[in-house]
Amino acid sequence: MKKIGFLILLSTFYFLFSNSAMAASFYFESDQPAPAVGQVFKVSLMLDTQEQEINALEGQVVFSDNLEPLEILEGETMVVFWLDKPHLENSQVVFSGIVPGGYRGFLMPYSQDYHPAKVLEIMVEAKEPGQGQISLAAGRVLLNDGLGTSTELTTQPLRLEILPILLSPKKVYPKDIIPPEPFKALVSNDPAIFENQYFLAFAAQDKDTGVDYYQVKESRFKNPWFRGWKIAESPYLLHDQKLTSYIFVKAVDKAGNERVAVITPQNPYKWYQDVWFYVIIMSVIFIIFLIKQKKRRATQ
Repeated sequence: MKKIGFLILLSTFYFLFSNSAMAASFYFESDQPAPAVGQVFKVSLMLDTQEQEINALEGQVVFSDNLEPLEILEGETMVVFWLDKPHLENSQVVFSGIVPGGYRGFLMPYSQDYHPAKVLEIMVEAKEPGQGQISLAAGRVLLNDGLGTSTELTTQPLRLEILPILLSPKKVYPKDIIPPEPFKALVSNDPAIFENQYFLAFAAQDKDTGVDYYQVKESRFKNPWFRGWKIAESPYLLHDQKLTSYIFVKAVDKAGNERVAVITPQNPYKWYQDVWFYVIIMSVIFIIFLIKQKKRRATQ
């Protein structure tokens, strides 16, 4: 009986250990473990999935009173689509996003082990000396199981000792001169989106400062560099539901660098179908007629 009891106790500990080992974990990394007052430093929010396949996450990054978030960077994020793009709300950073197809972690070259991935980066300024803390509230991670099951989650706050004297100048980061990475946009339709009308889906990545906004242009012409760009978010309802236009999607990062993706028309206009062709022809005929009339009056 003692042996059976020992085995039961051992299996219970194993079960508890296994469950805790499989809990996904949010934690923070900082490039300045002991910043001084007035110093700006970078904090990264990381996610360790424990090799579970996840497809959605959300949370709120909370700061102690002596720390102030200044800017959010999402250049190297693991998130493919932001449902709620990281933004400041009541001095907290709020975010939620999805990873279609699932995500286990970051794979290093020549390695089969999954490593924690970066969710976002935040530029933070130390305001007053003393103990500072950055933590995560309302965190949630969903498994890629088709059911939206929440996985067990642990969070580890970041504690900092803020020095009372500025020992070094504010950290200066190199200027971002690299545009967002090449990306593709997709035209599709779905009964659950825009009542089955054609829409545009897109997402770009920028490894430095992150994508700031997108613009979309629909045009009969191949050259997009003229007026008519519209600020857009994915999914974007297309104006030309006949799909006769070129579609241009411009991703602009927070430094102003741009990258453009182009979709050619699925049902391109033939030259003889375009009403402007006939307008031009009629205009030319009318001008020729006026010139001849003027010459005729001049000879009379």
